[in-house]
Amino acid sequence: MSQGGFNKIDASDAKMYGSRGIILCGYDISEQEKFAELLIENGVDNIHLVSANETHVEQTLGEIVASPDRTGFGTKSTLPRASILSGITEKELHLIISMVRGSEMPGQLWASMTPTSETWKLKDLLAELIREREEFRKRKA
Repeated sequence: MSQGGFNKIDASDAKMYGSRGIILCGYDISEQEKFAELLIENGVDNIHLVSANETHVEQTLGEIVASPDRTGFGTKSTLPRASILSGITEKELHLIISMVRGSEMPGQLWASMTPTSETWKLKDLLAELIREREEFRKRKA
């Protein structure tokens, strides 16, 4: 798996890579609906949502985001908590992160879809996000 590194994301109307959608991981049933409601309350209500669970770990991110809207909703997920954002604008990315951080929902990992990550299996991306989080924690200490 190649290392993509990090790129600073501005707050422009530029569309990020991928088809427009968000893959939620590690959300329980009530949190899935709360996330969808937060999007609507903040004027970002036209985003395709998928709640990934254990049945999705061998699928690529591209396959998951192409699932029908609300796939996985109503099913609890025990995956590591993360949101994978695809095809939204940079402004929307900042708004979504802010709205989640301002809510009572637990913290999570964040990723945006790239041409490389689109081909990764969900389990591999989650493992990489966890590894990167630990690396950042070590650097901070």
